[in-house]
Amino acid sequence: MNMDERIDSGLARRAAPYGLAVSPDKDLYEYTDPRNEIAVERRWRPICERHGAAILGIRDVPTSIVRLELDGIEWDLEPLGAVERSVPTETFHRWRALEAEDVPFHWWLWGEEQPQRPKFRPLPETYASNWSEPMAMPRDPLLIGVIPTTPGRGVWVLIGRWFH
Repeated sequence: MNMDERIDSGLARRAAPYGLAVSPDKDLYEYTDPRNEIAVERRWRPICERHGAAILGIRDVPTSIVRLELDGIEWDLEPLGAVERSVPTETFHRWRALEAEDVPFHWWLWGEEQPQRPKFRPLPETYASNWSEPMAMPRDPLLIGVIPTTPGRGVWVLIGRWFH
């Protein structure tokens, strides 16, 4: 066996270890491949739905506050930092179950409801006070985890929303 034959034989063994043919995984694509987004959503949808988390679609990840309408309610969404937040027990357990299933959340979004109702208050006795500032109202939050599909974009998964 000459040198070229030995090299070719070595390459063949590495390409087909243990005598098995190498076959590509048809559900894995590079970030730049447009099929990646659909494959990622298809891979994680059954697991998310089994735990009661809803897929909201594939969207860009916001870097600042954005508006999202969900079931007729408007929410202000923002990236969630390292601040600890209180969530209902059901939402906490859903998040832990998804984490146990190795759902690869990369980004987290926190939303607060922006009620679409009028705001009233009595006119001040004197016009000297500033009565044009908005009234403080409790806001109802939601939690979204984002599974990455491309840089700055991913599958949005609604993990929980609750009302005060």
